[in-house]
Order: sequence, then structure tokens, then C-alpha cells
Amino acid sequence: MKSNTVAKVMSTWKSSVNIHAFVDRVDSETEHIFDDKFFERLNCVIDAVDNVATHKYLDHRCVYYRKPLIVSEASGVKSNVQVVVPMLTESYNSTDDPPERSIPIDIILNFPNARYLFEKQFHNNIARLLAHFPPDHVTHTGQRFWIEHKMCPHVLQFDSSDKTHLDFIVAASNLIAYVYDIPKIVDRHEIIQQLNQNPMVKFQVKTIVTDDDDDDLKSNAYDGFEGETVSKIDAILSQLPKVDELLNLIVQPHDLKLEDDFNFQLDYIVAATNLRAENYGIETVERIEVKRIAGRIIPAIVTTTTVVAGLMSLEMYKISEVYERLTNKKVADHVRSLILEIGCDDLQGNEIEDVPYVNYIFR
Repeated sequence: MKSNTVAKVMSTWKSSVNIHAFVDRVDSETEHIFDDKFFERLNCVIDAVDNVATHKYLDHRCVYYRKPLIVSEASGVKSNVQVVVPMLTESYNSTDDPPERSIPIDIILNFPNARYLFEKQFHNNIARLLAHFPPDHVTHTGQRFWIEHKMCPHVLQFDSSDKTHLDFIVAASNLIAYVYDIPKIVDRHEIIQQLNQNPMVKFQVKTIVTDDDDDDLKSNAYDGFEGETVSKIDAILSQLPKVDELLNLIVQPHDLKLEDDFNFQLDYIVAATNLRAENYGIETVERIEVKRIAGRIIPAIVTTTTVVAGLMSLEMYKISEVYERLTNKKVADHVRSLILEIGCDDLQGNEIEDVPYVNYIFR
């Protein structure tokens, strides 16, 4: 965990420093850990988390306990440092960022297996839609069904040599493995071998043409797999485990934690998003952008993180220096909020808005 790593490294700098590393999430569910006693003994809170939700939560707690807060955010080459002093400055929650643009993201659902899910989501459903509403379909009013705001999709043929296709299989299969407490498999060569040994039966759509203009398939559309027979279905059913073999089955939920880069959740969302984009011929999205939008995670590069850490440290020293002298002092004389963009070599340091004299004593 990051906290353990930081504690270990800092202890090599100065062995006399006493650091207690927590590995618990900071949110409403851990208030029994980060309780009144925890916050009341703090002098200042340094917030370097990577998501907006936690920024807002920490700001709320610091306002409640009247604790100074230094917040940092970094995204690419841009970053900012905000200094929040209770009763003297605005808080992080005082302003809201504009809404993020949305991207098509498939929701993680319960599904039988990864390969079938790919066929269902990116081939079969699209094939069924196109069978009912072909690319040249015209409505009863003589208008083309597929127009600019209603883009005509195309089916995807699975290709294990396509990185995005295989990314989806790897992520989906390991998400399923987690739910059923099955050892994960990340060896792509092994996964490809398994896929080749179990080819999908060709899907076909049988539909009755109607003059409906709805973009939803009606109940008169039938789909299935070419060459399906009762004997084949029986053979598949015979491979299913017996009821008594499932008595000790372990099933566990997979809570959504997009800040974790190794639990396959973000991998799944990125792959599913870009496969759907391929279906409709629209621009795909980079992983870092999906992480930022889907999880409200704030990504950064090392250079930006290093600089913003230095700016935070400067403001922290200022807070420490004026800790005993803030009474009858204008905080604008001491602390600053900073905005940095490395790509433009631009550093803007805005003084905190002028505030009246306030008698304030830290608890």
C-alpha cells in the first residue's frame, strides 16, 4: 500500500520520526477509525488523494473539526494547491468543477463467461439490431432510420490478435474468477489457447420484417446459434455441475474500486468502452481518460506530482510558522493558493481573498 511505502521511505530519512501508516479508505464507512479522537489531535491535514469524492469528504471533516487543510490536485501537466484555513478562507467544497463529459461505459453485470459476453455485447446484439433495422432502412414516413444523431453500428468479429479484444477477455474472465474465488489467469498465451479450444458457435438472426420505427427489437425477432440441436444442448447441460457439487461454492461481491489498477475493473471498463466505440465508429478513449471520467480519479505525471508536492510543503511550513500567530492576523499575508501548468511554464499564485480580522484558536 502507498501509505506503508511512504512510511518506510520516510523512516530512512529520519529514524526518530514516528509514523503510523493507515491502509483504510477514508470515507463515511471508516469513521469508527478516523473518529473524533483521530481528528482532534491533528494540527494540519495534507490531502494528496487522487479522487474528487475523497477531496470533498476530507474537506467536510476538516471544516467540521476546524483543521487547516492543504489540498493538491494534479492532472497531466496541470496542478493546483489550495490552502484552507478554518474561519478564514473558503473551503474545497465552496466551488464545484464543471461537469465531466460522458463516455459510453458498459456496466459490469453477472455473465456466464467472458467469450460469450463479448459475442453478446459486441456482435449478437448489434447483429439483431441490424437485422431488424438494416443500414438502408427507411421508416413509414420515407425518412432514413439511421441518421446523424442515430449512428448505424457494425458488428465486431472477435480477433484474439486484437489487443482491445483480448483485453476485454482477460479483464472479464478475471472479474468472474474473483466472484467465484477461482485463481486468476493473466497469461495471455494460455487464454488464447483456451479460446481456440472452445470456439463459439456461429450466431444467426431470424426476424420478421415489420414497419415499426422503434429502435428496440420486438418479440417477433428470434435469434440463436446456427446448427443448434437438442443433442448439442443436452451435451452442454451434461457438463454443468450437479446441485450437491455447488453446496460449498464461494461467491463474493467485487466492490467497485477504480483507483486500484490491478483488480481488472478499470481494464474491463476501458475495453468495453472502446469496443462499443468501435461498434459505432467513434473515437476510442485512452485508459487515463477513462479513469479520470469513470472513477473521478485525478491522474498525474511524475514531474507534476513532484512540483506540487514541493508547493504543498512550502504552504505547510507557512501554516506551521503562523500556527501560534494567526490571531488578529490576515491569513492572506501568509498562505497562497497556487495553480501550475508545466507545459506552459506558468505558475499563478493568487493571494487568499482579503478577510476581516478573526480571533481564532486552534483546538
